[in-house]
Amino acid sequence: MEMTVRQIAGELGVSRQKIYRYIDTHAPSAHYRGSGKTMYFDEAEIKKMKRFFGIEEETDTEQDSEKDSALLSRIRQLEEENSRLKEDLDKNEQRVRELLSQRAELLKALRSSNNCIRRLTISIRELTGNLWYSQRMYAQALSKQQKQSPRLSSAGIAKLMNSLVCRFTSRP
Repeated sequence: MEMTVRQIAGELGVSRQKIYRYIDTHAPSAHYRGSGKTMYFDEAEIKKMKRFFGIEEETDTEQDSEKDSALLSRIRQLEEENSRLKEDLDKNEQRVRELLSQRAELLKALRSSNNCIRRLTISIRELTGNLWYSQRMYAQALSKQQKQSPRLSSAGIAKLMNSLVCRFTSRP
């Protein structure tokens, strides 16, 4: 089937000016009819123009069905991959929730341990203070005892130790 410039432009959806520019640069073979002013182009030239303007020709149904089956196959592959990725995402989200729960438990245990350490530190300070005080008191008592009596009897030492123990156990 042969077509004129106007018909080709209409079918391709481009201006007649573009068709004329194509004719000037590519010099397709055309023939004239009637008064000799109207150019007619055969199917081979029309196909070349369609390719040049980026307009694909209709393919036969066999090629279309092959493309369709290939596309459907690719769609199925992508859907399977998408499904697998969703499962992986769900597993990862579950793992994150588990890890966050474990983190919260560990933080709670850490806070509890810190509180215990604080209490022990305070107790150690108190014991250290009490020990220092008892050593000072013992030294003073010993010094006082030696001044009063150069020899300290075992009964005197026991009495002194009882008084110190009573004094420290009654302290808050």
